[in-house]
Amino acid sequence: MKRWFSLALAAALLMGLSAPALAADAENDGTADTKINVAGQYEQGANGSQISVNITWEPMEFTYLDGAPVWDAEKHEYIGSAKPGWTEDTKTITVTNHSDTDIIANFRFDSDAGIVGAFDQNSLSLPSAVGTAADAAPSGSVQFGIVDGKISESGTLGDITVSIVRSLSTSNPNTLLTAMQNGDCVNMIGDISYTASSPAVPTIGAGKAAVVDLGGHTLNIIDGVSDPEAEIYGIQVDAGGACTLKNGVINADNGPDYGISLVPFQCNNSTLTLTDCTLKSFLAITEGSGYTMNIDHCSLSVSGSNYAFLIKNNCTLNIRDTTIESAHTGFFAYWGSENIKITLSGDIRLTGAASTIESNHVDGFLTCLPGTYNFDPSIYVNSDACTVTENGGIWTVTAK
Repeated sequence: MKRWFSLALAAALLMGLSAPALAADAENDGTADTKINVAGQYEQGANGSQISVNITWEPMEFTYLDGAPVWDAEKHEYIGSAKPGWTEDTKTITVTNHSDTDIIANFRFDSDAGIVGAFDQNSLSLPSAVGTAADAAPSGSVQFGIVDGKISESGTLGDITVSIVRSLSTSNPNTLLTAMQNGDCVNMIGDISYTASSPAVPTIGAGKAAVVDLGGHTLNIIDGVSDPEAEIYGIQVDAGGACTLKNGVINADNGPDYGISLVPFQCNNSTLTLTDCTLKSFLAITEGSGYTMNIDHCSLSVSGSNYAFLIKNNCTLNIRDTTIESAHTGFFAYWGSENIKITLSGDIRLTGAASTIESNHVDGFLTCLPGTYNFDPSIYVNSDACTVTENGGIWTVTAK
């Protein structure tokens, strides 16, 4: 069918071009000029980069074992344990770039059933396919698995969304801010500094999903107000927007003599992801409500606020393999008490002069999953699913 269409299209083009292609002739006796009409045929080309991406994935089927282990008659071994939980299977999603531009693929899992899924990386950066053979196009993969939640019957767990955006490289602050507001992906090729003022810049709005790969460089966010009563934000992610920053340093600590107005992020009903980042702030790391914040393999320090995180209603924090330094009272303070979920996993280190993990009370908002901790996580662990042991001041949470 494809070949037939190509042939038919070629015939139609030949028919359309036949009339202008006919030659004309005229006699000239030298008393007047001969004029020849010149016609141009317009064929529209591509407008900017042309994105073509192939996405493949393994069957997204996962098993929740509820009760006694299951005997696998083919392998002659048991699957699972006597405790309910998900098997440790992961599935592969592969992205191949056939575009004439660098691209970034972003991955998100959404569930209405209370299921928590995790990717080994939330985005893939792939170079342009220009100069490569079709069968050797740039390609990359991520692994996805289910890490929390339970089911009582078989059915749909949720949806994975893969979004593809153009990628560009810059060390210019204006280019960076414009690209973020447009929801583009940016590779920083040098340190960048910009001044935040009121209102916040940049603002990432609904339907935009900006990704900034710092590339080992430093993003300096400078307080442009210096008024402690005039709270400003370095990056604002509005309702329906998303922002990912990875692989570098974010410096928003200009205090205490200057920079006491600046909070690095404001997020409202949006998503913020920090991966492989070092973040330095004078005030709290983020403000807002209704947001999801994913922090993975990071080092965070707050030198001025009483708490590193000030959390309002309807917020979710997923923190893995991260060190948090808080110089004053504690780490997590609740401004609201509805629909808050904080999950810690992997290697977690809470350091600094802070004396408490939470403000005043434990409301079941905080959960410690399998990993190692430099504090006793026992009151935050589901004892039906995990055990806690201590050795040399390091507590280890292990799934039963």
